[in-house]
Formats: sequence, C-alpha cells, structure tokens
Amino acid sequence: DPFEPLFERGVHTGTIKSLAVCPSKTIITSLAADKTLKFWEFGSENREIFSYYFHDHPQCVALHPLSIQVAVGFTEGIRFYYFLEEDLRLVYTQSANIRSCTCLQYSEGGNYLAAGNETMVNIYDPYTFQIRTTLRGHQGNIRDIQWLMGDKLLMTVCTHGIVIVWDT
Repeated sequence: DPFEPLFERGVHTGTIKSLAVCPSKTIITSLAADKTLKFWEFGSENREIFSYYFHDHPQCVALHPLSIQVAVGFTEGIRFYYFLEEDLRLVYTQSANIRSCTCLQYSEGGNYLAAGNETMVNIYDPYTFQIRTTLRGHQGNIRDIQWLMGDKLLMTVCTHGIVIVWDT
C-alpha cells in the first residue's frame, strides 16, 4: 500500500462548511455537512483529537484563541461549549437574539465573539454570554467576519459584496 493514512479515523463524509484555527495552540476544528465537528492537531503529530456529532444542522464554528471555548452557529441560534480534553460541554444557548447564524469569529484577545446572520452582527461577551452591541447596515447575508488592529476594528462582508469596517 503506497499511501499511509494521516488520520486513522477518517475525515468528514460531507462537505466542509467552516474551519477555525486556534492561534495559541496547534489545533484546527472543521465543521461539515455530515453534522460532525472534528478537532485536529497539526503540530508534530497530525492526528484527530476527537469528533463531536450534532443532531441538528450546524452552520459555522469559532474557536477561542486560548482554546477554552467553542462557539457553534445554527439556524436557531448560537451554542457555547467549553472545550475539554476530548469532549465538549454545552454551557449556554443563545437563541433569542440571533437566528440563522452564518459566521462567527472570536476577537484576537478572546474578549468578544462576533456573530453574523442575515443582516446584522451581534458582539457577545464570551464569558457572560451577554450581547455587548448590535451592528446593522448590511443588505445581504453576512458571509465573513474578521477582527483587526487588536480588536479595535471589525470587518464584515455580505453576499452583495459590501464590506463594512466597524469601529468597535
């Protein structure tokens, strides 16, 4: 057999919908249409750490910069999980203020979580799970979010190709 598998447990069976990288550790998480969230180590060892299955359809994922928390966006809201050694523990569900969560991004310092949906962005405190502010202005579904300049600016882009840079 000329090929040696890198990941013995395999990879996703569906398309990958979202990826997140932890800047402080060698961890990547991938979310796929097969409703699985997989955590991978890409340092000296390329291995799958563990896999987590959802019964409903997750849309996006974000990994806290210190790898202590994972946020997963669903059509009915956001779920916050603590990232344990080989498991996730659900700690909070936010469904009242955001529907159809399409993208998530923790700030560089991990003090904020930006969650985008159809036309607005909610910025959460990931430790109290409270909304700090809501940003409105897009006419299309928000596709991507990036924090810039040490969490002072937030850049968002929507399906209409409009880019907005917010002073947070």
